[in-house]
Amino acid sequence: MLSNSSTTVNLDIQAKKIAVMKFGGSCFKNAEAFQQIVKITNLYDQEKKIYVASALHGVTDQLIQVTEYASSKNTRKLEEILESIKQRHLSTIQMIFKSNLEHQLEAYNGIKNYLAELSKVLNEVNEFGIIPYFIDYIVAFGEKMSTFLLHLYLKMNGFPTSLFMGEDLIITNDEFNNAFPDLRFTIHRVNQNLLPILNDANTNRIACITGFIGRNKIGYTTTLGRGGSDFTATIIARAIYACNQEHKIKVILWKDVDGMLSANPEFVDNPTLVKKLNYAEAKELAFFGAKVLHPKCLAVIENQNIPVEIRRFSSPSKKEDFSTISELSDNTDMKGIGSIKIASMITLSSAVMVKESGFVGKIFSILGKNNININFIAQSSSEIAITFVVDKNDGERALNLLTTSKDLPIKWMDVKKDDIGIIAVVGEHIHKSSNKCRIFRALSEIDLDAISISQCSNGLNISIIVPIKRVQEAANAINNEFSTPN
Repeated sequence: MLSNSSTTVNLDIQAKKIAVMKFGGSCFKNAEAFQQIVKITNLYDQEKKIYVASALHGVTDQLIQVTEYASSKNTRKLEEILESIKQRHLSTIQMIFKSNLEHQLEAYNGIKNYLAELSKVLNEVNEFGIIPYFIDYIVAFGEKMSTFLLHLYLKMNGFPTSLFMGEDLIITNDEFNNAFPDLRFTIHRVNQNLLPILNDANTNRIACITGFIGRNKIGYTTTLGRGGSDFTATIIARAIYACNQEHKIKVILWKDVDGMLSANPEFVDNPTLVKKLNYAEAKELAFFGAKVLHPKCLAVIENQNIPVEIRRFSSPSKKEDFSTISELSDNTDMKGIGSIKIASMITLSSAVMVKESGFVGKIFSILGKNNININFIAQSSSEIAITFVVDKNDGERALNLLTTSKDLPIKWMDVKKDDIGIIAVVGEHIHKSSNKCRIFRALSEIDLDAISISQCSNGLNISIIVPIKRVQEAANAINNEFSTPN
């Protein structure tokens, strides 16, 4: 859980424009990409800047692999991937520092030290086996090395910088691989270590911070899970806001796309760029397949109304073509269509269990104890049948747990599993009857009957279960309906 601290640090500093920018792994793929970061730095010359960096593309996956090979004592594969990681970083150094031998040598020595430390902990994994702390500590090296190179590159190009490890600033709980910040301690760290840089009137120093990484209270490295570097950016923005609410803070996430699209291009032929959406709409779209952003990244900043811009890295100077997530939304009825291509639908029916106290609670307790998340729920008002959807990988396990549980009267129940797809239609006004009519008119025109339907009480999302083979067809039909004036 997020620590719900409202701590405000009183500092006598002038309000400033602050841009917290996150650069993903593709932003470091070649010399031209690094030059693009310099271009962006010059474009934002009026803001105080904080740069959050991901690992080089693919390196995090390689670090997970070497951890597994160290544990299984597969020395050949371990050394092969370690060499690949080494060469990736050395070739990057050669590309970006080839004209500056001083910085090239500093970069070589720094990466050499990081790799030596990595090898040391891999030897411990070989000796002791995998434990959660080792995994987080090892995968953190990707961000540490990339951020170090970014810091040196900016310095070579004349920009004063300070390098921060995530452990310097972000204090988390003890949940390795998917940690959440303790905001009270994180705000204190940001106030102590980062605010003096922002408060320095004599230099426009850039703070370079490793994404994805934090530490728990006893000092063990933790990682923030999927979307971790984006999460780092929003956590830092929230902490700065707590230190001085007069600052004009925004988060910019540099991506390979213009922003959030109205639908996944894999399913919809002509998705459009959503230029303005609120936090609730963005979280709904993110959950249902908009991989450009993880919904948890917005959780720490939505109540503070800190805007998030999603911009294309290759076109930083475009003034119109990007998405802004804030408290504001435009007036379009449908903001977007999310989709889950394949999931498992479990249906339990039992006339005997009508009005039986605790029946549904037992079902969810069984699934919760086994870490199975539910994505969709629909229930008949008579309680004769309940339908819920879980991830495809959890479907068979959920079925087995429910049909073998001693806590459920299985002889009086009919339980079945079907593989299905989900279409989620998202928008602040999508709950209106006129918009529901448009959704089902679109499905009717392609002769598609919904298997099940669910709507949350806030009216932001209508989720529709459809046959797997017709997910794409259904998404296109709904998108075409709302792309045409009513």
